[in-house]
Amino acid sequence: MKTEPLNRSEKYLIIASVVLLLAGIGFAYWHYAINVNPVVTIPPPPPMLSPNARDFYMQAFALRSATFGTVPGKTAGQKIPLSVSQAYECTHGGIISPPLGVNKGTPPPSLATLQAALRKNAPVFAKIHQGFAYPYQEIPQRSFDEIGSNMLLRQLCLLCAVAGNVRGAAGDWDGAAERYLDAIRIGADAGSILCAREGRWELWTALGHLSGRQVRRGIRRLEAMRARRVPYTQRLREAKIDRQAALMAWFHEPNWRGYLFSAKIKYGSEYDSSRALRFSSKRAIMADYTRYMDALIAYAAQPYSAARARPPLPANPISRELASSGGNVRYLANNCQHDLLLISLALRAYALDHGRYPTGLRALVSAYLKILPPDPFANQSFRYQLHGKSYQLYSIGPDGRDDGGTPSADGKGNLPGTSPNSFVPPISENSTGDIVAGVNTN
Repeated sequence: MKTEPLNRSEKYLIIASVVLLLAGIGFAYWHYAINVNPVVTIPPPPPMLSPNARDFYMQAFALRSATFGTVPGKTAGQKIPLSVSQAYECTHGGIISPPLGVNKGTPPPSLATLQAALRKNAPVFAKIHQGFAYPYQEIPQRSFDEIGSNMLLRQLCLLCAVAGNVRGAAGDWDGAAERYLDAIRIGADAGSILCAREGRWELWTALGHLSGRQVRRGIRRLEAMRARRVPYTQRLREAKIDRQAALMAWFHEPNWRGYLFSAKIKYGSEYDSSRALRFSSKRAIMADYTRYMDALIAYAAQPYSAARARPPLPANPISRELASSGGNVRYLANNCQHDLLLISLALRAYALDHGRYPTGLRALVSAYLKILPPDPFANQSFRYQLHGKSYQLYSIGPDGRDDGGTPSADGKGNLPGTSPNSFVPPISENSTGDIVAGVNTN
């Protein structure tokens, strides 16, 4: 049977049909490929310690008083509750001043009011001290819906700082130092720079008031915290595993793109979410994130003074948003400030014993310090300059240059009488100048 040849329109129709079929197959394969779950081996969470210092800290948080006394309101007889944060602001450095952000002209709370509030919080401090007898272990955060402990623990640290400030205002600086050291200990246990900072700021203020006995006790406590210091590489490995597990939990959501978008809104991301979510594949997101974290761990394992290039952030915008971009500078700066405070306590002890400061830091070893901590930003000791009856102690900082003790414009702590919550840019990888003891404390 003779068939009629196809006309031009029929040929075009067949070609268009084939193209559409291939395009449909291609789109189906692409849609399948970008939604296939990656294969990642995630180890199970480690068994939790029992007893765990974290459990005692959480119990202490639950016991704390919601308010810290009252201050007068705008109308006669009105009393406004004072939060722990406000109490911290108005007792900074042992100087009691009016709270910020309440009423202009509001008088400061009385010392008796603050002391009464502290007595109500006595069970909180008792529970914190129970926790000090045990090691600390954080619960792994393997979901982006989980809330970490740091913001809760910061409230405990603020409470400890207020307790120290009130003792300082009453002239008990040795007792104040113990509370400041409590705050530093909580922050050191939790690996929280923000928490440890609250106690360090205040202890610098108290340093010149401390007795020889309290200085030596402070040295022992800070040295013990230093000995328990967790390497930054270990923290990065734990963060990598937690974030991988959280990503896998995301990817198993039926509407994972919408779930991811809602988290983007929640965490305040700035990338173009619609485009990133529409074209990113699960495997690409995971692969980019994993490669970056592996490179960051290798980078952080090297001495800071070694010349090397920091790994670039992931190309995938979602992976880049999830990646840790802080590097190790904030971690090293936190350790640096801890060690500068430790050495300053030892210098105080030496001066109390000898009536003068030593000519060099080596004089502190064995009698005051077990070891002389090195400058984490240099492969050598901290810089120390004796100026008559005073001294200057400093780190060369992240720029790697010795500026002769010229403090960085970043990381400067707040002075008594100013708000400790006012923003001060922290030390970062772009900071220039030196990290000077007692000056760059943030």
